[in-house]
Amino acid sequence: MYSDTINEYFMSQRCGVETKYHKKCHLDDAVTPEKNKELSGALILNQDVVYPAGTYIDVTGGWHDVGDYNKYIGNAAVVVGILSITFEEFNVKEDFNKNNVPDIIEEIKFGVEWLLKMQDKDGGVFERVFSGWNYKGAPEYETDNKIGTNDERFLDTDKYTDIAGRFVAGVAVAARVLKTYEPDLAKKCLEAAVKGWQWIEEHPNQYDTIPFSYGRYPGNKTNVFWAAVELYQTTNDIKYLKFAEEKYREIEAVDGSLNHMSWIYQPIISLVKLYTFSNNNIVKSEIKKRS
Repeated sequence: MYSDTINEYFMSQRCGVETKYHKKCHLDDAVTPEKNKELSGALILNQDVVYPAGTYIDVTGGWHDVGDYNKYIGNAAVVVGILSITFEEFNVKEDFNKNNVPDIIEEIKFGVEWLLKMQDKDGGVFERVFSGWNYKGAPEYETDNKIGTNDERFLDTDKYTDIAGRFVAGVAVAARVLKTYEPDLAKKCLEAAVKGWQWIEEHPNQYDTIPFSYGRYPGNKTNVFWAAVELYQTTNDIKYLKFAEEKYREIEAVDGSLNHMSWIYQPIISLVKLYTFSNNNIVKSEIKKRS
């Protein structure tokens, strides 16, 4: 199961590199669109324009989404976070290509390198690389893979608090697990996580309200809570723990249960970790009652 997931699924979904299923693709990702551009019925760039339309920003790499070739921070950051936690908790060391680096670490690295490209200089995180859902061919032929030929895909530069929360959580966990194998990259992850948190502090209520079904992965305050918990575990900075202890009551249940995982919710992981980290008996007691 593990080897199939990493070596078949994730590697086959890689963008920008040759895989056993496709050639190098989308080497010209991506350019910024005009405001409220419509693609396949979905509007992108709903916020104020950050960069003039047609500005090229290198966001090559990452993973294609399931069923299309778009790339979303909303799920990719969760994937990086969950893969990193899996490695951390279960000591997954399979190395099928025999290069002395666990395959799961290599996949985390691949995902992280794209996540870091999606962070703007102010610490906010761009939402997605998007071209709609009409193209049905091989990924290497969707564009000509050349920059400046007007067939590039679009970079949605909208920034949201919940999306940034998932980004911060994902790269904060990755900073821990990459430290042994990729120390320079681990340092960049931690710097990006801290910078992303600073952006969240400056934009505490800038949540995405467009429905999930429109090619976005909106979340809620659970994502920011998860970011605080992971940053505390990575940095041991008490300010993140205090934030989590103040906000844990806002964690939303799904269908009456906290035992749920999706792109949108990560409550059970966050609450279990807070229960472990906190010395506040009231916090621990209330978390126990909710579980």
